[in-house]
Amino acid sequence: MIEFQEESDPLLGYLREMGMIINQAQFQANQANSYLDQRPGLEMLDAGQWNCDRAYLDTSEQRRSSVYLLSENRVIVFRFTPSMELSAELMKQLSAVFTRTDLFKS
Repeated sequence: MIEFQEESDPLLGYLREMGMIINQAQFQANQANSYLDQRPGLEMLDAGQWNCDRAYLDTSEQRRSSVYLLSENRVIVFRFTPSMELSAELMKQLSAVFTRTDLFKS
């Protein structure tokens, strides 16, 4: 879990955690979707199911099945080993943790 300071843009940090190289001076939050669309292997997840603002699954060769969650100034990243099957049932169980807990609350 990563908690960004108030002066940092958590969305920029979120994109960087996903491995994107973005110049802070040129970053525009309203362009976040275009950055995400350019990244192969990203699949948008139902953020409501994960109780967060943004949720993505990265299945690219480079990241090997990672889930990225963003809520306010916090990012949570789950990285799975290549031998672990990231099934729909496992994703459902993981997301259920976020509806029953306040992992994103201060």
